Amino acid sequence: MAPERGLSSLSTDAEAPDKWSTTAASAKQRLDNYVPQEGRPDGKLVVALKAFLDYLPKGGRASIARDILDSKDDQELYQVFSNLLTGLLAPQSVKFEHVASTLSGTQSREDQFRTDVFCRDRQRCVQTNFTHRSHWVEIGSLEDDSWAYLEGVHIIPFSMGSENSSHLEHDRAMMWEVLYRYFPAVRHTGIAVATINDPSNGITLTDFAHKEFAKCHCALKKTDVPNKYGFNVYNSCAHPYRRLLPSGPIQFERAEDATDVPFPHPDLLDCHYRIAEILNASGMGEEIDRKLDDWDKMKRSMPDGCLNEDGSTNVADILRTALWQKVMG
Repeated sequence: MAPERGLSSLSTDAEAPDKWSTTAASAKQRLDNYVPQEGRPDGKLVVALKAFLDYLPKGGRASIARDILDSKDDQELYQVFSNLLTGLLAPQSVKFEHVASTLSGTQSREDQFRTDVFCRDRQRCVQTNFTHRSHWVEIGSLEDDSWAYLEGVHIIPFSMGSENSSHLEHDRAMMWEVLYRYFPAVRHTGIAVATINDPSNGITLTDFAHKEFAKCHCALKKTDVPNKYGFNVYNSCAHPYRRLLPSGPIQFERAEDATDVPFPHPDLLDCHYRIAEILNASGMGEEIDRKLDDWDKMKRSMPDGCLNEDGSTNVADILRTALWQKVMG
């Protein structure tokens, strides 16, 4: 597939610290010269692309810097932003309801994914340590052990590998191209459409923790200790949920009868963490949610798909919101 405008070739060159600081400064200076255009959803362009420069891993950050510096005009710079929005930010931070609605397809593979992840994680949420309800009953309904309804959660979203999602085949291919380009280590994990249900791409969470994780309101930051992660909570995280969160790092432990089930891959969790940093530092996570909410409200206000006869319909708002809906897929 030929790369679209705004996607530079992946660099394998090492990034010297002094060279990178100069390159990053030049790219940010170019962004400061961007002039927003009416009709484009580009209000967050500058702050979002600066966040990419700050939080992408080596290789990925060099690629985005070149994309910015190689842009001949603001239209090409906007295309860089649009590619990242449609190919990376939106798929990785889809609304929880959209995630849940895709899980009915490929049921046998999804069931096996859930079984493997639950077994590996000892039927417990890796964040709250709550036991899955059915397992809690099986082991005797212990009063000193808290239970909840648990779910097997994909780190790289299930929708990126599901033929039942709203993404067209070309759009899905574009998402993987963007993901691999800016997160080179993700390509090396072997994650792809066909392997989206590999247990290395999954963790066990409560249903409410799933919602916060899927929306990048919390993230696991890898440490130097294998399978040990710091736990980052962002301001966007729901306050009732915060009271249930761990105060220290999370150490993944594997059940004795699941030694053949791989741990969550650190490079996949690192990808989720960096995207969460970008979304929260730039405000793009809230922007995406807000625009999707606006689109849903607008569709409900026009149940028959027609404009109001009295001329009260705000056509400009419809066009702006519909443009965002097209961006989100």
